[in-house]
Amino acid sequence: MPPGVSRSFEVLIPVIVIMITLHPLNLFIEHATGMILPEAIMAMLKPLVAASDSLLAVILAVLLCQILWFAGIHGTMMLPGS
Repeated sequence: MPPGVSRSFEVLIPVIVIMITLHPLNLFIEHATGMILPEAIMAMLKPLVAASDSLLAVILAVLLCQILWFAGIHGTMMLPGS
């Protein structure tokens, strides 16, 4: 059997385990909150997203990148979206 075919079958087991784990979690969250899992995650992250959409957040991100650069770390490579 070609290695690509056997590798695709090896990946099936983790995918099935993840689906069996996340589906009941999604059903529980939907029953408890009325939102599906991605909506619940976005609802929790909404304040953080709103806070990062300001001039102060941009200045802090640029400052952190420059501090990392000064320390010898490429800050723009370490901080996504900077």
